Amino acid sequence: MGKYVFVLTRPAEQELPDFGDVLRSESGPAIRDDAPGLAGLRIVLREPATAAPDADAVDGADAVVELWVGPDHVPLDSTTKRLESSTSSVQGWRVSEEVVVDALGQDPRPVDMFAFIQRLDGTSPEFFATNWRIHGTGAATLAREQSCSWRYLQNRVLEPVTPTRWVIDGYGSFRGEGPSLPESDDPAHMPGEEPFWRVTSRLMLGRELYAHDQTRRDAQ
Repeated sequence: MGKYVFVLTRPAEQELPDFGDVLRSESGPAIRDDAPGLAGLRIVLREPATAAPDADAVDGADAVVELWVGPDHVPLDSTTKRLESSTSSVQGWRVSEEVVVDALGQDPRPVDMFAFIQRLDGTSPEFFATNWRIHGTGAATLAREQSCSWRYLQNRVLEPVTPTRWVIDGYGSFRGEGPSLPESDDPAHMPGEEPFWRVTSRLMLGRELYAHDQTRRDAQ
């Protein structure tokens, strides 16, 4: 199964709740109906209390759209045009998803966090992938030890599918309440990993406002 992610910026004159209404009532249903081979769709809107990353730039994140597609592949032209019609900026990538932790509980509206990261200058994609996987293993161990209600996915960028302003090599998507990190000079550093990513401010906290799971619908 393939996966795509899009980072959206709302029109400058539009308030965030109004932008969310458009995504929920218009964009989500239209993408669902227009995309043959669509297996799943999630739209997450930034929490109003948090500032968008790079808020003074045109590429700040106000929403994230994730698409899962079947082997027939979804033609992305209609999806991209649909998103462009209701935003001021759309950035998209094809990614490879890896599940690190899947232990989400029954919270009806868990918090979502997306962390878009870039590998350190001078390191290879293989080095980045290896150490990110080690990082994920450490986070998974903490989550098990603390019995967290949490889902953590690592998404490695395969290629951009739109013009992009961000240079990223992957993003972590987190849902629920993650583990407490150890107290240290670098609490995000996990045992066994070497430095592999650049720290950026490209984080978005949000709540899911639209979801479609075609696999679940087909099973009904």
